[in-house]
Amino acid sequence: MLCYLYYSKKHKKHYLSFYHGDRLNYPQLISEGRKKFKILLIDENEDLPVEFILNLILEVKKHIK
Repeated sequence: MLCYLYYSKKHKKHYLSFYHGDRLNYPQLISEGRKKFKILLIDENEDLPVEFILNLILEVKKHIK
């Protein structure tokens, strides 16, 4: 698993969740008690931060065996 898209009832927003997100250090990512995952909340009124997401994916891939 690399990442997945889901909906947060708490935040009422979609989010991307990144496996091994615990190894990523970006203020845009939140863990909210998750041990291995961090999430990136998606604002439906803004464009997706595609470059940022691609960079996160590349960084996470380094931690997958």
